[in-house]
Amino acid sequence: MRKGFLKNRFVRVKLPALLFATVTVNRGLMR
Repeated sequence: MRKGFLKNRFVRVKLPALLFATVTVNRGLMR
């Protein structure tokens, strides 16, 4: 496998998780 492909896949998986975590934290702070 190419490094670029692996990196792209890592970003695709990590980014949504990071976004979800940020939203969860924001909701917790609002309470």
